[in-house]
Amino acid sequence: MTYRSTKKRLSGYASLPLPHPAGTGRLGLQLVFSMSCLLFPLISATGATDSLTLAAIRKHFEWGEYADLITKTEPLSLSFTAREDAVLCVYLGVAYFASGRVEDARVSFIRAYDLDDGAAIDSYYVSSEIIEFFHATLNQEKERREAQAENDSLIRVRVMEQKLSQARLALQENLAAQRRMYVGIGTLSLTASVLFAGFTAYEYVVSEPAYDDFLLAAENGDLASYRVLKQELDRSNIMQLVAGSVSAVCVVSGAYFIFRSRAVTRRMKTVVVSYKGANGNPAYGISVHTSF
Repeated sequence: MTYRSTKKRLSGYASLPLPHPAGTGRLGLQLVFSMSCLLFPLISATGATDSLTLAAIRKHFEWGEYADLITKTEPLSLSFTAREDAVLCVYLGVAYFASGRVEDARVSFIRAYDLDDGAAIDSYYVSSEIIEFFHATLNQEKERREAQAENDSLIRVRVMEQKLSQARLALQENLAAQRRMYVGIGTLSLTASVLFAGFTAYEYVVSEPAYDDFLLAAENGDLASYRVLKQELDRSNIMQLVAGSVSAVCVVSGAYFIFRSRAVTRRMKTVVVSYKGANGNPAYGISVHTSF
């Protein structure tokens, strides 16, 4: 195939008609409109079907057609509003009880109470026996739930009391550890002060003969002995001053830590562990402190 024939065939394709963009958009709008027209009746029919289903079940209930009521209601998954589902459960419970299925009726009434705690039974269409059973079932369920709630509350209180006891014990152990630390540091400081005070006294006693010799050398004009003894006395005086100062610091430090230990001992007797939060709500945690 030559170059000219190829170019001619390509130019022939270019002359073919192309779809217009406006025509494509119009076709899409028509498709959307057609689907809406098809779906709207289906959606409306679903709502109407639900209403017809509820009305039909209500008719079965009013006329005492419990077998038909059970047949139509049991396959339904509760997908109405909570109040409507509760009404259906009441209808189903009545039908169960009338059919001799007492436990199923009890379960259905309790489920109605779960969906709507204000669920009631229409006394105009049912016997007094069913009404009594309905109210007895709900009362028993209420009492059971109240007892369960009270039991849960007692358990929470016991757990919180245990936590409070553990928190109090932990604080007391912490304070006891602080007291032991303060007593230890205070004892070491006081012991060190005694040792440095003894060293100061020792230096003083040892330096007394050297001081007498220093005075004698000064009187005799022995310059060499005077200088040696003076250096020795200066060293002794410095040692006494340093040791005395350290002893004084250790006395103050020891007294401070002993005082802190006694304060911690008083705090250990006033440990307060309580609820922390609004109105003592335990959900906010525990406050552990001392009243001292």
